[in-house]
Amino acid sequence: MKKIAKQFALFVLVMFGLQASARTCAFMQVGGVIEEAALSKVVSTPKSTGPSSPQSTLPLGDSHFKSGSVSSTAQSSPRYTFKKATSVVSGRRYMIVRDYGNYYYAACSKQKPSKRENVTSKVVSVVSEVITTDDENLVFTIEKHDLDGFTIRQSNGFYWLCLGSENVIDVGESLTEKGYWSITFGRELPTITNIKEHDYNVIFDRNNKLFKVRQSNSYRPSLYEEILTEVPVSVSSVGYATLYYEDRALKVPDGVTAMTYAYNKSAQSLVVSKTYEAGSVIPAGVAVVLKAQPGEYTFTVSDEVGEKPASTNLYGYNVPSTTSVDGMSKYYMLSLNAKMDANSVGFYWGDENGTAFNSEAHKAFLALPESATAKSFTFADIADGITSVSRCSDDSDSPVYSLTGIRMSGKLPAGIYVRGGKKFIVR
Repeated sequence: MKKIAKQFALFVLVMFGLQASARTCAFMQVGGVIEEAALSKVVSTPKSTGPSSPQSTLPLGDSHFKSGSVSSTAQSSPRYTFKKATSVVSGRRYMIVRDYGNYYYAACSKQKPSKRENVTSKVVSVVSEVITTDDENLVFTIEKHDLDGFTIRQSNGFYWLCLGSENVIDVGESLTEKGYWSITFGRELPTITNIKEHDYNVIFDRNNKLFKVRQSNSYRPSLYEEILTEVPVSVSSVGYATLYYEDRALKVPDGVTAMTYAYNKSAQSLVVSKTYEAGSVIPAGVAVVLKAQPGEYTFTVSDEVGEKPASTNLYGYNVPSTTSVDGMSKYYMLSLNAKMDANSVGFYWGDENGTAFNSEAHKAFLALPESATAKSFTFADIADGITSVSRCSDDSDSPVYSLTGIRMSGKLPAGIYVRGGKKFIVR
């Protein structure tokens, strides 16, 4: 019996090994398809796992294919804290809550548009008017809009819409005239009224524990604003990330340098327009590129205003959005090239032909005018303090820069220079 048991165990191990091998082969085949596709269309591929040897067959700055953003989303910690609000600040995150009986009910995100279903709720704990949660579905971003109203956006990107005749709060991927709300605070609870359906307010249905709209002021919900004192940011293995907060100034931690970039139209290049060293403050509404050793860093929310750059072509959003900037037509994301070369980090088209793409919350993107011809800009030229990021190629006609970022012309004096992302010496 022991002999039979051993043979059976050996058989199982062999079969398991064969299945594992089959899965490995399948993975390798899939990987091959991805690599081939990366050369023919925009695809999202895995992040780099570490430095690799440069591949000269793909000139730096020539590939416009993104390989997936190397920047990490900067957001609040996995547990979110909210305090009862007495006003609304555009771009901040809120919970929509109503107390009834011995419980507090928080509005939940609707997962898809449906005219017949209202907004469900979830019971939450409130201690000294503070709520702590790890559920993103309970978090809404409220933003001011030009139509003298606010938009209410769920964490999954859907906007709240008012279907007044059906007493229903619906959701949509894009805004319509029914997606704008006035929010006013009185002595007691705030009133959230739809601007199009101006008689309809957001209320709590105490019978069904739902949130809906109705021509009534009864059972209006409270707003709880997120308390944010620190912002953790992950810097990937290539040493770069991006960061943007519309409504909060952030102090740069030790070991991190933050930079803004402006476009030089005549030179078709990027120039560092502002540098924020450790201890300085990035103003609210300023998007930056972060340079640091790979790891986790904590930015603290600051009461200081900070100094804004004279000009910048970096932008961002507080919520996931499609890139759109007045006067700009070409949009780039922080990424690696299609070959995943470790030294190729820079700004690449986020979509084919440089058209708009979906940018994640609190990340920065680069927006340039239609006249911009470069499909990408690499950071190779600023590794040693050079203050420009330019399109690179492998031929000898590439522009030459000094180590201080000055573009050189004519006969070069003795010294060290950079051309095409590589240093060379003139003796």
